[in-house]
Amino acid sequence: MATAPYNALKVFEAFETADDRSVAIVGAAVVEDALYFAICAKLGLTMLTPQAEALREDRAPFGTFDMKIRFADSVGIFGQHTKKQDVDLIRKIRNDFAHNLNIASFTDNNVVQRIKLIEAAKSSTYARERPPNYRKMFTQAVMLISGLLIAEAVTGGRY
Repeated sequence: MATAPYNALKVFEAFETADDRSVAIVGAAVVEDALYFAICAKLGLTMLTPQAEALREDRAPFGTFDMKIRFADSVGIFGQHTKKQDVDLIRKIRNDFAHNLNIASFTDNNVVQRIKLIEAAKSSTYARERPPNYRKMFTQAVMLISGLLIAEAVTGGRY
C-alpha cells in the first residue's frame, strides 16, 4: 500500500516489463489504495492525514485489504460500475501470487479461473484474443476499477 502519492501512469507503464508476480501484487495495491481513497472520501477524511492513516495501520479497522472491502460494501461504496466481487477477486489473485510460490504466471489455472470471474476483465479487448491474454485482462481490470473507485468518490457517483 502506498504511503505517499504516486504516479499511477508510471506504475501502469511498469506493468509492461514487470514479472507476473509483481504485476499481481502491485496491481492489487493500486486497487487497494483507490478503495482507501473512496473510504476516506465517504468518511470525509483526507488521505495521508494522521487521522486517516491511523485507520489503516496494521491492526486498525482498515489494516487489511479484506477489511477495506468489507467496510466499503457495508457503506455502499460499490455500485453499478464497481463490484465488490471484482475487488475481492483481485485481492485473492494478489494473495495467490504472494503466498504460493508455485504460482508464477497469469496462466496458472487458479489465477485464470479468478480472472474469468472479474466483470471488469470480461470486457477487456484481451479477453477476445485466442488464447485470452489473462495478464492484460488483469491489468486492464486494475486500471478500470481503480479509476472508477476514485471517480465515484470524487463525484459522489455522478459522472
